[in-house]
Parts: sequence; structure tokens; C-alpha cells
Amino acid sequence: MTMQPRSYSEVPGQGKVIVIYSLAGAGKTTSCFETLPEPMLCIKTEPRNPVISIKASKRLERNPKARIDIVEYTNWDEIMEFVNTPDNFKIYKSVMVDSASYLMNIHLSNEVEDQSFDAREEKEKGGLADDNATKIIQ
Repeated sequence: MTMQPRSYSEVPGQGKVIVIYSLAGAGKTTSCFETLPEPMLCIKTEPRNPVISIKASKRLERNPKARIDIVEYTNWDEIMEFVNTPDNFKIYKSVMVDSASYLMNIHLSNEVEDQSFDAREEKEKGGLADDNATKIIQ
């Protein structure tokens, strides 16, 4: 099937996905903290302190009791388990990933590289490497 534009009224109403792309420092994170409905969950993948953007958004000045929760990225398997567990999102009206490009470009590529090295070392020792890692080095 070819992609076709359609009216927003034809799209099922099961939430919204908004992707914001711009240069670093343009204010994407601050804008999200300023405008997204609460309660809000931020899945932090970058090594920046989100409190700076929360303060810059003035959200807490408007609502000192604002519900903004933050979960920090640890590794790919854990984030996949987290996002595939619907109970983790039940209480939130908004969920943001800051940032998806950093997650894909930095974290995931580092983990793929680590798996490749681990698989190569295992293969050199004469052992059987993890299936996923084996696929990477082939």
C-alpha cells in the first residue's frame, strides 16, 4: 500500500505522537515541559539535567505541584522492557523521550558495537556467540 495523506478525522483517536526536530539548544525540551499536559513522564536518554529545562519552562512557577516524573535510560533491553509495559504509562497524560535521536545515534550504536566486540571475542575463543551479536559481525 502506498502512503496517502488523509484527514485527521480518519485517524483513530488513541493518543498523539509529536516529533520535534531542530538544532541543539533550540528549546525543544523546554517547550515540551512548558506545554505538555500533566501528569508527564520524561524518558531521559541524554546526559543533560532536565531540571534546567523544567525551570526554564516556568511550569513550576505556574503550578508548584506539577507532576513531572523522569526515568533515566540505562540500556537498550531495560528501555524496551519499560516501554513495552503498559502499566508504566497508565497514570500519564504525556510521555516524552528526550531525545530519540540521541538514543538511536549514541546509545544504540554503542550497544551494537559492544555486542559485536563481545561476539568476536567469543568466536575467537571457540565459543558460541549470542545470536544477535553473531548477526552483527557477519
